[in-house]
Amino acid sequence: MSKIYSNYSEELLKTDIAYAGQQIPGIRDQQEDCYRIVEGIQLSDNTNGLLCIMCDGMGGHSGGAIASELVVTTMTEYFRNSSDIPTVRRLHESAEAANNAIADRIYSEPALKGMGSTLIAFVVSLNRLYWYSIGDSPLWLLRNSRLTRLNANHSMAALLKSKVEKNEISPEEAAKNSTRNFLLSAVNGYKFELVDNPQTPFFLDDGDQLLAATDGVETLTTDRISHILCNTKDQPVSTALKVLFDELEKIQHPAQDNASTILVRIGPSVTTETLDDQIAKSIPQDKVGPAVLKNGSFMLSALIIGVILVAIAAIVLL
Repeated sequence: MSKIYSNYSEELLKTDIAYAGQQIPGIRDQQEDCYRIVEGIQLSDNTNGLLCIMCDGMGGHSGGAIASELVVTTMTEYFRNSSDIPTVRRLHESAEAANNAIADRIYSEPALKGMGSTLIAFVVSLNRLYWYSIGDSPLWLLRNSRLTRLNANHSMAALLKSKVEKNEISPEEAAKNSTRNFLLSAVNGYKFELVDNPQTPFFLDDGDQLLAATDGVETLTTDRISHILCNTKDQPVSTALKVLFDELEKIQHPAQDNASTILVRIGPSVTTETLDDQIAKSIPQDKVGPAVLKNGSFMLSALIIGVILVAIAAIVLL
C-alpha cells in the first residue's frame, strides 16, 4: 500500500506525506506482527493526521498473533472515537484501552496467559510527530543521511549495552547474559513498567523519513537500512520497502523472525531546530524539571511586565 496524504495548516503551509507498509513471515509459520495505517484522523486542534500503529506479538504459537491484532484494533477504534482529546493523552488512553482488552481476553481465555505485544503508535499532523511506544520495536528517523532511533528501547539487551558502555560489565558478560532477550515492558494486561510518550511534538523537516519496524528488520544493520533509504528516496515509498525486504531476504538468516515496517516520508515544513535539540526536548517532562521551566517563564514574564509599567509611568509623567 502506498498513498499520498496532504494536509494544510492555518498558515497555508503544505505538508505532503507518502507512506507504505510491508511485512514478511521469515522462517515462522505464522505472522505475529500486526500494523495499521489510518489517514484522515481528526485531532483535537481541528487538523487531520496520519495514525500508524506497529505491534510485535509474543506469547506462544497463537497468542502473539492474537495480542498484536487486538492491540492494533483496540487502539484504532479508541483513537477514532476520541477526537476531542489532545493527541498526547489520546495516545496514552488508547494504549491503556488496548492493555485492558488484553487483560480481558486472557481472563476469558486462560490458555492465552502470557501473551502480549510491543507497541509503536505515532501520529503525523502537518510537520508534527507524536509517538507512544512500549517494548523494543524501533522508530527511526532518517534526516540528512543520518539514521537516528527516536524512541526508547525497553529491553534487557539495551540495558546490558548501556552497562557495557559504562564499563560496568564486559561485552562478553553482556553477550552471555541469559536475560538479554527479555523485554522490560510490554502491552500484556498488566500495568506498564516503562513507556515512551513525549509530552511535546517532535517537528519534522522536508525530506525526513520515519521507519517503524519490528525487531525482525534488525537482521539488517542500521548502516544498511540507512543506505537503502537514502538510495531510494526518489522512488515510490513502496519501492523503498521492497528493496529493504529484498535485502533482508538475501541474508537468509536461519532464525529470521517476522519482520514488519511502516515507512513515512515528509514534505515541506518550517522547523529550524536541530535534530539533537529536538531529541533532547522529547525527553519526558518529569526528567527535565517542568517546575523549573515554568518558574523561569514566570520570572521572565514578570520582568517584561515590570519594564512596560515603568515605561508607561514615565510617559504619563512627561
